[in-house]
Amino acid sequence: MSLRVLIQPQHIVRWLADRQATPARRRGTEAEFAILFDPPPPEFEPLTPEEFVAAMRLSHQVLLVDDEPGKTYHRFVPRG
Repeated sequence: MSLRVLIQPQHIVRWLADRQATPARRRGTEAEFAILFDPPPPEFEPLTPEEFVAAMRLSHQVLLVDDEPGKTYHRFVPRG
C-alpha cells in the first residue's frame, strides 16, 4: 500500500480518471462524499470532478488514497 494525501485538484481528478471512479455526494448534505466504482445508489448524486474538488475544499477535506495503480482505497480526511 502506497498512501498519499491528494490536495491539488489535478491530482484528485487524475486519480479518479485512472480508476474510472465517480465522485458523489449524499443528497441533502454538503459534505458527505463518496467515490463510487459502480452506478450511484439513489441516495447519492454524482458530481463532476470539478464540483467534487470545490465541495471538498469548502468542507475542508482532503483525500487519502492508495496511489498504486489499480488500487481504490480512499478516505476523506479533515484538512488540518
